[in-house]
Order: sequence, then structure tokens, then C-alpha cells
Amino acid sequence: MAPSLRISSSTSLRCRGVARNAARSLCVLNETLYYLSPDGVMAWDGSIPAKVSAALDAGRLANVKQAVGGALDGRYYLHVSRENEVRLLVYDTERGLWHEEDVCSFEMASTGGRGNRHGV
Repeated sequence: MAPSLRISSSTSLRCRGVARNAARSLCVLNETLYYLSPDGVMAWDGSIPAKVSAALDAGRLANVKQAVGGALDGRYYLHVSRENEVRLLVYDTERGLWHEEDVCSFEMASTGGRGNRHGV
């Protein structure tokens, strides 16, 4: 069941929560929480979560084995692992644009270049 956001004492609103296996996708950047939900990537600024991944293929964000988020220089980085696919998606929060980077970049950044993926 998705979490509910209480608007007033008698009203509640169902909001998109965090996707299964995506607890590590949560990341705060410029006072906004970004995370992977079952419906895509969300941004929550304290009001109602807004979907920011409409430009991405939702099917390729579903059924993840693992999702890990991070932030650097105004960008939200989302490393997504699925059954036969690994992707590093980057969201430029200032421009509202997505692009994909080589997964090797994530491995180098998360391990300090040591090549040990267990430090992720």
C-alpha cells in the first residue's frame, strides 16, 4: 500500500512511495528529495511528490534489482540494476534534462578507482 500524505484532519492523499529495492535511491539535493518510485523518479520538496522522469522509458525503470542515488554539482545520479541491464542516469535539476552516462563512471566514483564494487 502506498503511503498517504495528510492534507487536513479529514483529508488524505495517496502519494507515490519508494520502489522495491530502491531504498538507496533517496538523495537530497538543493532541499529536494529525489527517489525512484514504482511510477518513475520523483522529486519531493515538502509538498506533493512530482514525477521528473516523464522523458524516460518507465519500463526500463521497473522491477529493479537495485537502485542507488547520489548528487554532485546540481545533478541527481541514479544507478539502476535490472536483470540484464545496468544504467547510470543523470538528471540536471537546473535544466530539467536527463542523460545517460557510461556505467564505468559510477564504478570509478563509488570505489575511488580501486575497482572494488563492494564499496557501493
